[in-house]
Amino acid sequence: MSHETLNCRFGGPGVEVEADETYLTCHKYHKGRRMRSQTITVLGIYERDTKLGVHLQVKDKSSVVLLSEISQFIEPGSQIISDAMAS
Repeated sequence: MSHETLNCRFGGPGVEVEADETYLTCHKYHKGRRMRSQTITVLGIYERDTKLGVHLQVKDKSSVVLLSEISQFIEPGSQIISDAMAS
């Protein structure tokens, strides 16, 4: 990650920010070497007003990890729009 991303915080009082996780997978159809991990979890954060966003790889999809990343990048008082993640 660049230093700009580490210092960047999105949102603010009343600002809408989207947060969503997705998964990147690789299927090799049983050919070649086996991969260590078949799935990568990615968290995306997007501020609608400024049209700026960030995506980052997280170690797992647990709610503890996702909420800590969300609190690191989103200002308190922001309106968070999500898909009501089960984790």
